[in-house]
Amino acid sequence: MTVPTPPTTEAATPVAQTISPPGGVPPTPGESKTAKPGPTPQPCDHVVTLVSNTVVNQRAFANNNGIPVAAMVDLYPPASLQLPQVARQPVRCKSCSAYMNVYCKTNLAKNVWKCNLCGQANITQDLPSADPSNYAELCEEAVEYVFPRPAGAPPLESPGSAPPPHIVLVLDSTLGVNSLAGATSAIREALSGADPAAVVSVVTFDGVVCLHGLRPAEDSKDDNGIPTPLHSVKVHALPSGGSIDPALLSMYVGPDPLKSELVSELASCLPHRLEQVLGAIRPLEQEKPIRQRARGTLAGVEAAVHLMALFAGAWWQRQQQQQQGEQQRRRRVKAGAAVHLMALFAGAWWQRQQQQQQGEQQRRRRVKAGPGSRIILLVGGPATKGPGAVPLEVVDAGAGALEAGTPGASGLGLSRENLQAAAAARQAATNLARMANSVGAPVNIFLGAEVSSNVPLLALLAHESGGELVSQRGFGPLFPAALKAVLSRRFGTYGIIDCFVSEGARLVQWMGPVEVLDPATLVDPALNGVQDRRLSSSACSISSLQSGNGVALRLELTRDLEVPVLILQVVLQFIDHSIGGRVVQRVATRRIHVVSTLNEYVRSINPVAAAVVAAKRTVLEAKKVGAARDKRKAEELRYALAAQLSLVASRTGRQVQVSSGMLGFGARKHWQLPRELLPLAAALYHLARGPMLGAAAVSLEAFLGPDRLSSQAVRAHEQHPDARLLLMNTLLAACGQVSSLMIVPQLYLVHQQEGQWVLQPLPPVDMAAALYAAHTLLLDCGCTIMLLPPKGSSVQPNGQAQLEPSLWTAVMAHVSRLSAARFPIPELLVMPASLDERAALPSPTSTASIPAGGGMEALLSRLLPIHRDSVAEQALQFPGLRELPEEHIKELSEALAAPTGSGLATYSSQTLAQWARAAGVEVYPRHN
Repeated sequence: MTVPTPPTTEAATPVAQTISPPGGVPPTPGESKTAKPGPTPQPCDHVVTLVSNTVVNQRAFANNNGIPVAAMVDLYPPASLQLPQVARQPVRCKSCSAYMNVYCKTNLAKNVWKCNLCGQANITQDLPSADPSNYAELCEEAVEYVFPRPAGAPPLESPGSAPPPHIVLVLDSTLGVNSLAGATSAIREALSGADPAAVVSVVTFDGVVCLHGLRPAEDSKDDNGIPTPLHSVKVHALPSGGSIDPALLSMYVGPDPLKSELVSELASCLPHRLEQVLGAIRPLEQEKPIRQRARGTLAGVEAAVHLMALFAGAWWQRQQQQQQGEQQRRRRVKAGAAVHLMALFAGAWWQRQQQQQQGEQQRRRRVKAGPGSRIILLVGGPATKGPGAVPLEVVDAGAGALEAGTPGASGLGLSRENLQAAAAARQAATNLARMANSVGAPVNIFLGAEVSSNVPLLALLAHESGGELVSQRGFGPLFPAALKAVLSRRFGTYGIIDCFVSEGARLVQWMGPVEVLDPATLVDPALNGVQDRRLSSSACSISSLQSGNGVALRLELTRDLEVPVLILQVVLQFIDHSIGGRVVQRVATRRIHVVSTLNEYVRSINPVAAAVVAAKRTVLEAKKVGAARDKRKAEELRYALAAQLSLVASRTGRQVQVSSGMLGFGARKHWQLPRELLPLAAALYHLARGPMLGAAAVSLEAFLGPDRLSSQAVRAHEQHPDARLLLMNTLLAACGQVSSLMIVPQLYLVHQQEGQWVLQPLPPVDMAAALYAAHTLLLDCGCTIMLLPPKGSSVQPNGQAQLEPSLWTAVMAHVSRLSAARFPIPELLVMPASLDERAALPSPTSTASIPAGGGMEALLSRLLPIHRDSVAEQALQFPGLRELPEEHIKELSEALAAPTGSGLATYSSQTLAQWARAAGVEVYPRHN
């Protein structure tokens, strides 16, 4: 009997595929965006995704049923969403500040409309038209108001109004040979598509910080006055044992930073000169474990910040001198020399104008670097020298940036000196991040080797400066796309997100990359075009809007509802630099129906969105209590997830008898979960068992290669506190699609169909992976894609699999398609199917086998372990098993459960059904 064809019907345990990035729903760029009135507007799920479009009218039930009244807001640029744009001031309620929307009652002929959030009747004078079709907000749930720049204000990105984008590459020269080669090749590819007007600098660090010359000249000389050949690379060294000396760095830069050899126009140094400089970097201390190599990370970033500040400061000074010269010329023309009194008056007037302009320049120079400037940090391990350096035992405890006086710090088993070193490292990273933020230089960090690289410290540096921390182990095939995304994904600044909701409900929590509202955001002159700046008490700041990020919000009812609907409005305001620095307000209005029956409510629940909101809320709590480093706290959160499932089932399900006992005694009943909520149960199980909270049972170190994970101190790196924290931070900031995949991965089979390699989705269960182990498998985990080559293939040192060329090309095309329009761009982990040999699996076909450990073990650790369930429950979760005889299914289950000597059977202790039953819940239909 042959292996069954991959099922085309939807599995009983669907994966998180109902949340997708924008595309398909909004109109294409070629279509007209003129809003047309209609009886029922299309829901804007691609802008704001509701957990449920209904809510039960009873406050006690709605607030305590395990499924929150919540929504998700994905952040994408206007060009991706293609929403109707309105070039006028919005019409807002004078009572609650809400926006006129598609669900309002209006009488435009009399300039009257009724707010459907507070019930206020508004009279708005000077409405542009009495025809509803001329109001996009009356025809669509989501619109964008584009405000003009204030009169006389130059566009923020007009030529000559700001310095060119400055990209500073900060490279860790202790990376392995293969990792460094992959990084340099990706840098060349990514920068070739960057803004040609940008300038670039290169900084490397190990035990010292090196500044690399990018402008060879005939009269170029080294530090000893010896002429430098054109083909050589001039390097200036700075000590990294402490803070960078600005005077020494200024001496290396030269008297005119605009003409310094350390800063070069991107167009002039591509491709040969940049390739020459990057090729001259030699990896050091390769004989040591990568975590123990001398590495002055913060010193390298500090040098980059100073270099960027010197260049931007010189640019602004030159602009000021040019303006002063122009003023002198205009002063001579205006005043003339005929009347001395007139000359004195004109001179005093022009002096006052100059002072006012200098004050305006000082305000603008608070953000000195040009728009699009970034520091790209490629690092392979924790800082071991200079600022931010802590002992490795502190890193392994997850306390590399622990704040002084943190509760529970004494339970980590660290000495007082180690805790003081962690607090000093945190302070150094905070100061450096503030310095970078003041220059306008977000620090984007890529982890190229060890995950255990003091992630708390690096995450603090990235977040406080407005950047991101991403893992790209080995700088593999997807790293060029990740680098390009970092350089181009910011679409707005000075963001404000606000929420308005009908009476009877209130906002209680934001979850995502939001901050307390910055008062400076409200007084920026760019907002002068916005006449009505009223905000609710729920407004928060988003310092930098990055495409692919996401925010979740949670509501609660304040009383029993007697109205037919609740109205939720989410407003995102930002400055869009792609249209000359104009202010954009994106307003999305969603309607939540109030129901009184449980069936209506259950049928309207989006289980995937509910799982994402539950995961973000759990991760926030995990970060608050330190569950990334405290296993006891992580265990408590796992129990809390089981309790949440029990609460959901008790509120939405019915009781079923699971045991009759004896003589009427000992009978047991469980709650039967509604069929519609099975994906939610699977997601909660994955979250409790996954790498963020669960204890991983596999070690990826052996098959990721010594170049990427060579440390003997950290085994089973997925259990490391740094890995947990990195995943938590990524989940919090990710959009709905990436978040859902991080919770419930998607398994794919790569096979030939009609002469082409196609990607076939499989249920994310272990028996599906084992059944097709002889084929190429992909597991999409959101921020990581695992590639398991077929039987007989191996992995090259550069991380590529030795596959058939056509198969490898097809796999990379599929992986690129899966990762498109996503951030972070996932890292591709190509893993051998086994470490030593493959264990034969009793199956209907002689070619089917299951590997002994290795990559298959890693896949199984992220899939639902259904091999311990009954045959009937296995068929519900993997319909393809129905094509196999029952004895073969049992053999497959026994092979997965049998010890193999490599720990294959230790990756799970409970299946989904067993985990749910332990909480008193039946997730699969039970017939009594």
